Amino acid sequence: MGRQALILMMGFAIIAGVMKFRIERSERSAGRMGSERYEACAARNAAHSAAQMALHQLRQNHSWRAGYSNLNLAGSTVNVSIQDALSDSTLGQDTLRLTAQSSNGDEEATVIMRVSVGHPSFPGSINAGITARAHIGTLGNMLVDGRDHDLNGNLIPNSGGNAITTTRTYICGGSTALCGTTDAGVDLGPIRNNYDAIVDEGVSWPDFPDTPEKVLGGAAAGLPPNALKLAAMFGISGSQYTTDPATLTYPLRGITYVELPNGGEWNVVDFGPDSRGILVVHNSASDALVSNLNSGIFRGLIIADDMRHIHSIIIGGVFLLTETPRDGTCIGNGSGSLLYSRNVIQQGMEDIHMGWANVDIVDCFE
Repeated sequence: MGRQALILMMGFAIIAGVMKFRIERSERSAGRMGSERYEACAARNAAHSAAQMALHQLRQNHSWRAGYSNLNLAGSTVNVSIQDALSDSTLGQDTLRLTAQSSNGDEEATVIMRVSVGHPSFPGSINAGITARAHIGTLGNMLVDGRDHDLNGNLIPNSGGNAITTTRTYICGGSTALCGTTDAGVDLGPIRNNYDAIVDEGVSWPDFPDTPEKVLGGAAAGLPPNALKLAAMFGISGSQYTTDPATLTYPLRGITYVELPNGGEWNVVDFGPDSRGILVVHNSASDALVSNLNSGIFRGLIIADDMRHIHSIIIGGVFLLTETPRDGTCIGNGSGSLLYSRNVIQQGMEDIHMGWANVDIVDCFE
């Protein structure tokens, strides 16, 4: 082989080596860039996913502040923190800051959201101690007090509502005592006669609520059908769902949803000293009956298809759905007391912290 050929071959070898080196370097660079791009996208997606998870939790429970620590999402590690006005004085009373920080490999991503939390408004349908769609009556020494009260049953003057509101008629029997606040804001009672100013009979109410959710405002308030039932099933704030009242754990908290079979009855109720929240006794036929509420104290709102014989103390309100009570009209025939309380009903709604507390994104930064 001649010298020129040898030189030529050596040149080709050098050129080939240089090209191979450059190609390998380009491949390594492309690999690093691809890996970095993947890690960056993965970190960003994980941060957004974690932020959405946190929003979902806040919609279920607007007092939730636990966040997430070292959460693994598809290979990314995510931490979420939530600040409110207590932890950051620059935030408004109904404003939260949600921060989601994610890392994947050497890449990191941060999503910061400012969200507003709207609290459930007081249900406009509950302006009386007892609200009913049927003929009702009281006997014995029952007290139905539509004046406003606090959590402990202390009177809040001149700020309540009717003792009773019904689309049909009311019969005041026995030694029943009625109290209420007139439309002019004047407290009346206790009285047994001439109670027209604090008892509304024959009320025209074409869209009278036929489900527990509608009592609280329905879909317009963020409560679609079965929302209360689902919240009770999820156990939000101590809520319970059952088809057998004997399985309930006391004291009651959150939403207690008792779904009886058609024609079913929950007979004999002992609330204990401190049950509270929202109690629902309902079924698809709207004929679930709760009877002989014999003892204890319940603070909150009771929504039932049908009710008979209140002997306990209820601070809050009672709302009855049925047009046709199964066992007469006597809602109370002993020494029970019903003390209307806007504060207690509102607190019952606040305590369950569920999806009708609107959580809206005000702004979002990365």
